[in-house]
Amino acid sequence: MLPERVEVLVVGGGPAGLAAAIEAARAGAQVVIVDENPRPGGQIYRQLPPEFVVEAPRSSPPEQAKARALFSEADRLPIQFRGGTLVWGSFEPGVLEVIADGRSARIQANVIIIAAGAYDRPVPLPGWTLPGVLTVGGAQTLLKAQRILPGKRILLAGTGPLLLVVASQLARAGASIAAVVDTVAAGALLPHAWSLLKAWPLFKEGLGYRTTLLRAGVRWLAPYVLTRIEGTHQVTGAVVARADGDWRPVAGTERSFDVDTVCVGYGLLPSVEIVRLLGCRLHHDPLADVWLPDRTSDGETSVPGVFAVGDGAGVAGVRVAVEEGRVAGLSAARLLGKLSDETAEQGKQGAREELARLRPFCAAMSAAYRPRPG
Repeated sequence: MLPERVEVLVVGGGPAGLAAAIEAARAGAQVVIVDENPRPGGQIYRQLPPEFVVEAPRSSPPEQAKARALFSEADRLPIQFRGGTLVWGSFEPGVLEVIADGRSARIQANVIIIAAGAYDRPVPLPGWTLPGVLTVGGAQTLLKAQRILPGKRILLAGTGPLLLVVASQLARAGASIAAVVDTVAAGALLPHAWSLLKAWPLFKEGLGYRTTLLRAGVRWLAPYVLTRIEGTHQVTGAVVARADGDWRPVAGTERSFDVDTVCVGYGLLPSVEIVRLLGCRLHHDPLADVWLPDRTSDGETSVPGVFAVGDGAGVAGVRVAVEEGRVAGLSAARLLGKLSDETAEQGKQGAREELARLRPFCAAMSAAYRPRPG
């Protein structure tokens, strides 16, 4: 049963939500996490269904080790995780309406931490409704949650870090990838080289993804844009063209690919639905063309006692999400009187320093991959 009252309610069991819950629970707060998914992890640390039994691979991506460490830390603390729980409304301050186990319920919380994550930016184009077309994030979910490849011959198109990550994951899983089509030129990151190199672990991770694709013989076309998807009852092909600086196709440069699956990914949009339900003030970020909640350095929104962290408050990746979650969890504990101001600030220091190292990298990536008119 869901409790009617709780000290800290965390919405979203991904890295940001788990990190926030861990810090608040470690300080002695009563913490409940609600998530639509049956198990914690979110998208980046998505777990297989409990019914699945798979043979352990000889090697696993670094993210899996980080996920296991986070899950293990959360398991050692009295954190209540309620999967299969959907937040659908808020009509009173500090109260969320949810559906769990097919029944409607309400939870009142002293502090609410929203860690709702992000979703793929939809981009309509000719043929986008054909069976065999899915988002890059959708392909990643199929692979992570069900160990299913999205198709037999795959073309990935779009731009941004997730395109590279998912292409690499599909290649590792043995997918046949016709090409990866990126609208941003390979040299777009050069003006931001210093910011990227200062966050060397992240940059090195990106190089690892590219190395995986090179070893798999995957063709990388840039700058190219997907112009149309072909087929009558399902995908049978895709046409791409060289892209100009505004992501518009250049006439006479078209290339065709015979594929049965097209994965499209032009960046992510923060999930701000719940912060809007709670009445938090938003602002428009013109660089990323998204709406974001106004926040303090602790992640607190314009509504006192409501925090927004992770990609749902601004897409910046898993490392930033974890550190923002830590800061919000400690801030929640301080608001509840579980920690003194001094102790809370001391606990946040390491997270703040890591965020200061990471944010120039994130800003550089946002500038390089910002949406264009085309």
